[in-house]
Amino acid sequence: MQVELLTKQLEPAYTAFILKRATAMASMSIAYRDLLIELLDAGNQYLIAIDQGNVVGALPLLAKDNPKYGRVYNSLPFYGSNGAIIGDGHKIRLTLLERYLELSQEDGSAAGTIITTPFQDDSEFYLDKIRGVLVDFRIGQFTILPENTADLMPLFHHKTRNAVRKGERSGLEINWENGEGYLDFLIETHETNSESIGIPSKPPRFFSLLPKYFEYGTSYRIYTALKDGAPVAALLTLYFNKTADYFVPATISEFREMQPMSFIIYRAMCDAIDNGFKVWNWGGTAEGAKGVYDFKKRWGTTDRNYHYFTAVSNPAVKTATSAELLAKYPNFYVLPFSELGN
Repeated sequence: MQVELLTKQLEPAYTAFILKRATAMASMSIAYRDLLIELLDAGNQYLIAIDQGNVVGALPLLAKDNPKYGRVYNSLPFYGSNGAIIGDGHKIRLTLLERYLELSQEDGSAAGTIITTPFQDDSEFYLDKIRGVLVDFRIGQFTILPENTADLMPLFHHKTRNAVRKGERSGLEINWENGEGYLDFLIETHETNSESIGIPSKPPRFFSLLPKYFEYGTSYRIYTALKDGAPVAALLTLYFNKTADYFVPATISEFREMQPMSFIIYRAMCDAIDNGFKVWNWGGTAEGAKGVYDFKKRWGTTDRNYHYFTAVSNPAVKTATSAELLAKYPNFYVLPFSELGN
């Protein structure tokens, strides 16, 4: 077995390998990698394990350089995108991890973080093999979609069922076919929503790059709720293999009482079922975000923690301020800020 950097020539084999995984996510796709490379000006360090000419394992991995502290590796960057080692068998996983540790600990490196998935969070493996590892976590939430749309509503909490029905009665029109025309609405409303609760919004350039790397209708959609012909809410969804991702929701605050987002989500879930998707991934929720957690939980979710495993190779990063690290490594995870001396 050998570990190599993923080249253009080997991308089809990598994709074929990933698609064999029932819980493969959009963040593991070549399209998502290429979008992040352009968006973040990141270095491609994807690793693959090859045995007898076949891809048997992979580690999605991007890097960001900075002359002051060195290179930071993430699997994967951008709002904690799930990456981690993909493969069956201890030998395959260990071989990939050892190569990753060599990269993240060589001269010129500052730190490396592996972000696992809620579908395969083998924490003990990373805790056992990464010396001095720092650990953070998020709550992963996902809904296992039934075979038929008729079986979807019974999965939900009664409050969610009521919210969906209220949305249905509110005279809202839901569609995704014209979603590309509401991209600016999604961006502006997302920014307003994020500012109102004090969290960073995803950069407009991320949305503008979507059509370059993803095919509208099949690998991403923008579901929009219209009231009297005007948009009041929108949801960006991503699709890969058998998983649909709830990615960016946005609602005009004055219309929340109508429950347009609940109506959108329900319709998008039904469409996902009709198109053969098996999992609706809600993404991660930070500990303490009770309102967000409860909202997702009521959609019949399974909850599993996933982890951030960080190894610091240049102790100087611990002398930085959080603002400095955010500026030098935008959208990359360097280390838990609780580890900073400042």
